[in-house]
Parts: sequence; C-alpha cells; structure tokens
Amino acid sequence: MPIHGSGLVLAPWVTMSMPQNFRIFSLILLLLGSGAATAQIYWEPLLRRELLCGPLPYERVDCFSSHGRGITNEDRGNYSGHDAANWNILCDYQGPGVLTEFGWSRRNPAETLRFRVFVDDTVTYDLDVRADSLCGRTSPFLPPLADSTTGWSWNYAPVPFQQSLRITYAGNAIAYHGCVTLYNDTASFESFRAPVPLSYFLKRDTMATIWSHPSQPAMATRPAASFAIDSTLEVYADREMFRYDGSGVVRKFWMIPQDTTRSHLDRTVIRFFVDHAPEAAIDVPIGLLFGCSYGSVEYTSAITGRVGDTLYFNAPMPFTTQLRVEIQNNVVTPNTNRIQMGADIVAMTGANVPKYRLGGKQFRQAPTARYQPFRAADFHGKGNFLGLMLEIENTTGAVLEGDESLYADGQLVREGIGTPEYFNGSYNWLAPNGVPAYSRLYAHGVVRITNNDYVCYRYHMSDAVPFSDSLQLDLEVGAWGHLSGNYRSFALAYFDPPACSVRDQDSSHTSLGGEVLSIFCRGLANGRVLQRVTWNGIPLEYASGVMVAADSVINVKVRAPFTQPGIAPLVAEFADGSVVVDPAWKHETDPQISFRVLNTDPNGYVFSGDSLELELHGYPLDETATVLFMGHELSWIGGYPAANSNGVIQGLVKMPQAPVDMPEGFAPLTAQARTTEGIPDAVSDDMLGAFRVLRFEIETLPVLESQHGTIREYCATDYQLFDNLDPWGRMVVKKMVCDTAGAAFVTFGFEVPVAGNYRLSYFLGKSETSGFVRILVDDTVEADSLQMYDPIIFPEGYWERTDTIRGNWHYFDAGSHTVTFAGHRATVLQSTFDMIFDQVLFESEFHQGIPFAAEQRPELPTTAALLPPYPNPFNGSARLKFRLTQSSDVRLDIFNLLGQRVTTLVNERMETGEYVREFNCPECASGLYLARLSLPNTTVTQKMLLLK
Repeated sequence: MPIHGSGLVLAPWVTMSMPQNFRIFSLILLLLGSGAATAQIYWEPLLRRELLCGPLPYERVDCFSSHGRGITNEDRGNYSGHDAANWNILCDYQGPGVLTEFGWSRRNPAETLRFRVFVDDTVTYDLDVRADSLCGRTSPFLPPLADSTTGWSWNYAPVPFQQSLRITYAGNAIAYHGCVTLYNDTASFESFRAPVPLSYFLKRDTMATIWSHPSQPAMATRPAASFAIDSTLEVYADREMFRYDGSGVVRKFWMIPQDTTRSHLDRTVIRFFVDHAPEAAIDVPIGLLFGCSYGSVEYTSAITGRVGDTLYFNAPMPFTTQLRVEIQNNVVTPNTNRIQMGADIVAMTGANVPKYRLGGKQFRQAPTARYQPFRAADFHGKGNFLGLMLEIENTTGAVLEGDESLYADGQLVREGIGTPEYFNGSYNWLAPNGVPAYSRLYAHGVVRITNNDYVCYRYHMSDAVPFSDSLQLDLEVGAWGHLSGNYRSFALAYFDPPACSVRDQDSSHTSLGGEVLSIFCRGLANGRVLQRVTWNGIPLEYASGVMVAADSVINVKVRAPFTQPGIAPLVAEFADGSVVVDPAWKHETDPQISFRVLNTDPNGYVFSGDSLELELHGYPLDETATVLFMGHELSWIGGYPAANSNGVIQGLVKMPQAPVDMPEGFAPLTAQARTTEGIPDAVSDDMLGAFRVLRFEIETLPVLESQHGTIREYCATDYQLFDNLDPWGRMVVKKMVCDTAGAAFVTFGFEVPVAGNYRLSYFLGKSETSGFVRILVDDTVEADSLQMYDPIIFPEGYWERTDTIRGNWHYFDAGSHTVTFAGHRATVLQSTFDMIFDQVLFESEFHQGIPFAAEQRPELPTTAALLPPYPNPFNGSARLKFRLTQSSDVRLDIFNLLGQRVTTLVNERMETGEYVREFNCPECASGLYLARLSLPNTTVTQKMLLLK
C-alpha cells in the first residue's frame, strides 16, 4: 500500500485558497519525491497521459445526469428520489470509485441552491456548500480544474470514495451531469475528506499545473529526439515525409501550414502508419486533426491546438518497430504546398513501450431527422476511448441540442443532457448573455463559432472509457434549428493490437467467393516463413505479399474460395507452428447484389429515367452479369462491367425513360452470371420501389422568373410538428418570402423527356406565416386559393409538408414547360407571407398510385368548392363563398373544436352557381371554428379563427 499523508490539517473547507508560498512548498515536496505525495492509483491517469496507452486501473466509467425521457434536454431535474432531509438525490454509487467530473447549470440560479456530498456515509455529509462553491469558488475546486464562465459550472478535481458516494441538492430545478470511475472491490485508497489532507493538495496542484499548460506534451521531463522536416509538394503528390525505425513514443507532433484557409487545411491529408501496418492508424485532413478546418485559430487543449503559428498534436503515440508519416497534397491553388512538420520521440526498449496503439477515425454525415443519432465514434476491439473533435458546418448550432449516448461493449455508460454541454458549450452553444460560449478547458471546450460554423473538442482525459469489444458514440439531432448543416468528427482511441488481423475488401467481416482478404501479423521473429493461410481447412489462393517475416511483420493477400459457406477458423500456418487469425470467420458463396438510388428522394424510391449504382460481389474474374427487376432487364450505362480481381462488379444501370416501359412495384433486384454456369443468382436484401412517375425536386428546377419575393433554400427535415417523431427524412425546399406590394409569383422550368399524358401532383408547406397559393401549368390554372396558412396547429417557426395535392391531367409534348406558383396573403395583418415549395410529381397514365402521402388529399372537388373564409382571422363576421357545378342538396354548418354544431347557414337544394353566406356569432368565444360544406358525394371543410 502506498504511504499517504500524515493527516496535516490545512485551511478549513470554507477557505477560498491556500497561500501561494504554501502551494510552492507543496510542489517542491512533490518534485523531491516526498512520501506524503505518493500517488494513489486514481491520480495516475490524471497526471500521466501516457498511461492511457494501456489497461486502466479502473474497470469502467459510469455517468449520471438530469437527462430525462422528454423530447428535449429542458426537462431539468429528473432526480433519483429524495433523502431523509427531502433533498434531491443526484447519484448513489457503491465504491471503490472516484468522481472525476461534475457540472451543473441553471439560467437564473438562486443563492439558496446547495449541494451536499456524502462520502462513505449516506447519513452524515462531508460537504454542505452553495452550488457555485462546488465548481470554481472554493478550494480545492478552483480553476483551472473548474470553470463557470459559459453557463455551465464544471469541476474536475477528483472526489475518491471507498464505500459509497451520494450527492444531493436543494433548490429550484437544475441540469446536471457527473462521471465516476469504478474500480474492482480489491482497490483501496483514501476517501475524500474535508479539510483536505496535504497528500491530496500536492497531487491536485500538480494536476492544476498540467491543466494550466495543456500544450505541454506527456513525458515532458523525459529526454527526446526532435525531428523537423521542411518540404514542398506538387499538386496531388503523395509522399512519405518522415520515418523512424525503432521503438518509442511520439509525445508531440507539430506542423506549420503554408496557408490557414479552409481549402488548404481540408485538402492536405496526413497519415500515420505504426509498426509496419499496411493501413494507416490515422488518415485525416490536417484541419480536422488539429481542429481548425474553418481557419486556424488560437486555442490550446490537452491533445491538439495552436500556439503562435504552430499546430500541435500531443496524444502519445507508442510504436514498437516503426513510425511513418505521409502527406497527400490535394491543394490545387497554388500548385505547390510547403509542409513544415516535426516530432519529439522518446526512445524506449520494446518491453517498456506502452501496450496500446493510437488510432483515429473520421465520420461525415448530413443531418437527417430530429431525434435521429449521428454516429461520431465507432471502434471495435479492446482499448480506451480518448475523445473527439467535432465540426458542424452551416447550421444554427442548435441542431445538435439533442442528447449524446456513449456505449461501451454494448452497454450505455453515458447518456448526456445535450450535445453542447458535452463540449462545454451550453445553451445551444451560447452563453447566458447570448454570445458564443467559447471555452478552453484542458479536457473539452468550444474552439470557434463563426458564420454558422462550429468547432469543439472533448477529450476524456479524466475518464478515458475502457472497452473490451466495442465503443460507439452517438450525438442526437436536437429539436431546434434547421438541418442544412453537415457534421464531421474525428475520434481517437487506444487499442490493444492483435498479433494477427484480417480485413475483407468492404470491412464487413464476411468474405464472398473470390474476395481478397488482407492478412497482417506483427511481432514475428524475422525470417519466420508463412507457408499458407487456410479457412475451414481449405488452403486459400495466394494473391500477393511477402511470405517471410521482415521488420517483425508479414502482410499477405489471399483469395476466398467459391465453395463451402459457413463459419470456421481462419489460420495462418507457419513453418514452425500456426496462429489463429480469426476463430470464427464467416464465408458466403452465393453472390450478393446491393444498390443505391441516385436521387434525393428521402424514401429511396426510383422513378422513370433514374439511375441505380450497383455493386455485385462473389464473381470470378472478368465475369459479367445481367440485372433484372420484376423480370425486366435493366441496361448498364456504358456496357456490361466485368468482375475485378476481388470478385466485384461495379457500375450504373438506368431505369426506362418512358413510363410505359417502366416496371412498377416493390421487388428485389436479381443478377444472373452471363458466361459461367452454376453460379447462383444474386438477390438483393433490400426491396426496390419503382414507379411510373417523373419526379422533380424543387431545388433542381431552374427559376425562370419571380416577382415580389425573395427565394432561399432550406433543409426541411426539422420543420415538423413538435409531436411528430416520424419525419420524412432529409428534404430540401425552396421558401419564398413575399411582400404585399403586388402579385407575388415564381415560375420554375422543367423538361418532359417523353411525350404523353401526365397528372401533376404537388407538395407544399403549411405554416402560420404562409398565404394562399395558386398553381398554373403552362399558363393554365391548375388549382386556385390553396390555403397554406394555419396559425392554430403550427406554432411560430414550425411548418409541415402537405399531403399529396393532385392536379389535373395534361398532355405534354417532349421538351420545356413551366409551373408557376402565385400567392397572396391570408390576412390583412400580414406584411409578408411565405410560399414553401417542396416537390412536383408527374404521374403517367400508366401509373397505379402516388406512393408518398400516408393520407392523400382528395381529388380537387369537381362538384363543389368551399373557398377559404374572408377575412381570416375575423373579429365580427366572416364571409363564406362556395361554388356548385351541378344542382344538389347542400348543407353548410359551423362547428367548434368540440364537434358541437354552432349554427347551420345552409340546408336546402341549390342550383349550379356561386353563393356567399355570412357567419356572425356575437355570443361565440374566441377560438378555432370549422366550416363544413356537405353534399351527397363530397364534404369540404375550412378553418376559421375568431379573435375578439
């Protein structure tokens, strides 16, 4: 057991700080190796970052937060119950463990907000403090280990507990989050006590010193060799810049870019290769590696940042045999790229090199739908999750306000209270005063919020997350803001590298007939000979590589067989013994076919003239295939492609251009080998939905003419009703904000490729700011006075796609045509109004039905029409106009929202013509009313808003 402090009593808990000379004396004791400063196990990873490159002393990380099950993180509170004093319980943990992070937030905190911390005892508390004292105002919870500047108050000073930890709270509801590291039952260390003993302060001050200089690398006191490179690369050059043969740890890597523009930082790609591995451990644009893709800014963190003109990367990178660095230059202007870079390497013998290796993965995704996760990190194997850099492009910043979920080995270990809080951004990335929440903590912070571009980082330096099989981090798309942005993340983790590994061509961990497998073995005695690789006892055909170990590794490629599907061991057989590469490798012999629809429809339907991107696996070299859909052969664009050496056929097929030739329905794709007999047909797992429809997305149609309005593009995904959790997917619309100075309209052009009879269908947007819309096709009125205005259902800032609005049948010659949307305001109170355009479908005469709307709008009435009331909203009375195209029994009723009939305006047989009735109800209360026109064969309803 380590020797702990002698119990020297320091200043009482309420003391704000220790005298400066005492702190200096404490550090001197530490540097001299005083027994009182001997580290307990929970301090080690906090003080020595290189220890993250191996098994951690704790078993797992667990988190607690105010995360509820509502649709936003505003459901603050969500406590675990109440204690005997009726305080809210935030957490209850059984030790041994350490509280490594704790934070809380409230927009208007009261002085009565207080925390109690119970260590090893749930009856007598160790701390009873004001909320602001626990995060940044009371020793030992002081900056730089605490921060209260961005709306959230954070504390990273550890609170160890041997038996139990409870935190309770009194006051109005808060948002909160905390993390603990939990050890096995045999771990033993001194629990937190107040007043704090000297041994704790010594380590706490050392940790504070490290956090005060985050750009200082790990192992700073160790001797290191420094290397520097200054080279110029031509356009599209791919060059090895640096190589170190031997073993050790890169404690610091730095770069001075020639240019700090986004184009330069995103187009210069860096790759790190470790221990002769054929695949890069890190392959990423330098802008994402250093967290400055939107422009190099001054910031520092524990892992990456910028000091002066130098970008640095300080995550320790162990290696046993070799480290290589490559640069790929994709900068086009200027046609050269000067690279200045270097590294500090601490040399070590192989036995002393940390066990794990650093690996990085980048992820890119455009937002899809609210409450749908964006995968920001995904690792497989055994290791420790270190953290990530996140970039969001062209967004409101509130789009990621949803909660984050961190899974280790399939178990949820962290379910947060909001993505901005995960990065210490707070309040949709803004501080309480509304300014960007820039923060610079050692572990996490916000780097930049500029022109709707956001950059932030989060490194789990205090609570690196161990995993045995897998780790995933999902960041949820939140409830606010449009979704026109794009996400990029760069995640880092340390791995326990296997002696041998295998990768198939698509990384699916399943091989198909003829697919090439890459086998990589490390840590071998040089000269060791690989005789063959077998699967299920079947020798696999050698494809390429060297069979004799050099530099301690072997890297060969073999080809999977075309026979005997199943799951069996994949074995590397050496002259002096065998190594199991994978104990349960899956192999399939039936060919496979997958497709991707090359259009932007959110449902993945395919329409007349659309193309499909196909990928077929499991075919002999140079084999070709015929692709069928519902028995119809689809034409390859550019002729039949042939299978490559990996057994893969890739290419594009085109659906028939003429709707009459288009197969329609839902079915899988099938593929038949053309030259080799006995190869089974490939059948796609996914069903393809095909329709005899010409589909035009509004964003693809040219604007030929517009008047009295401004047109902009929006991503429509997030504009759903707040209780609609089944959105359509990513959809881009055009929104025209119209003034009322004159007739507002916009005309779009479209091309009809094949002459024929078509019926147009439309999707528009309804909102509380919209007006009425009139549709004309080639100057012929298609629909008139479509009401898009609805102030009751749609709160401010929300709108929703309409159901299918079906138009009339037209005969179109092949060639150019137009569709015009004209609008006018819905009420006299509107100074501007919106028209929102989404999609136009051209249904052919051979089509069987529009597939898009769950509840389709009825055909435009042919026997009667009830026009929108005027004015609407109304104060005294409203006029209701209706038209009849034939004589009929007619009833016009007014109902309230309870379904009660308020009055009947018409109940008689009427002749063809146009009629007006007035609704006036002095005794009616303000609210929404429904006007219903009923005929024997149709019913039409309009909404009216009475405002008194």
